[in-house]
Amino acid sequence: MFDWIVTNKEWFLSGLGITLATAVLRYGGQALSTFYETFPVFDRRWRGADLLSGHWAGQTKEEHYVGSHPMSYSVVWDFVVRGRKISATSTSTFEKDGKVESVTYALKGEFVTDQFFTLEYRNSDDEILNFGTEVLQLDYDGKSFSGWFTGFNSRRGGIIAGKISGARCTGR
Repeated sequence: MFDWIVTNKEWFLSGLGITLATAVLRYGGQALSTFYETFPVFDRRWRGADLLSGHWAGQTKEEHYVGSHPMSYSVVWDFVVRGRKISATSTSTFEKDGKVESVTYALKGEFVTDQFFTLEYRNSDDEILNFGTEVLQLDYDGKSFSGWFTGFNSRRGGIIAGKISGARCTGR
């Protein structure tokens, strides 16, 4: 390849040659990036990905809320991680008016670093509008995480925010 460039340097250094070389470098890099994201076998191994996958349980507690008092929720999560991408389902259980209720959420997000990850959540019931964002930190041992959430909760009638903590349910 290098011999060809030396022999044809006039063409290679012309506007067309430089344009072609720039296009190959630019779009070739994008193609490789897309390939590595599509086929996670070739993804860089994220330490957090190995640690987060599985079943977790924890709590959320409202710090900013609408209504007369903050609510606390028991939560269970099932995380699936491929490369940096995270998908999960969670079920929040709480007591309201003397009855135990639960809401199921779909979550999608990604690792920002090996330790920090973000999730977008939305409930699965189209009749009730609950959505928001979570910013979480995975402990180095991979046995717990903690962080913050903020979002809209139609049952509460506005925007809520609070703390989240979770711990792994199965041994690792």
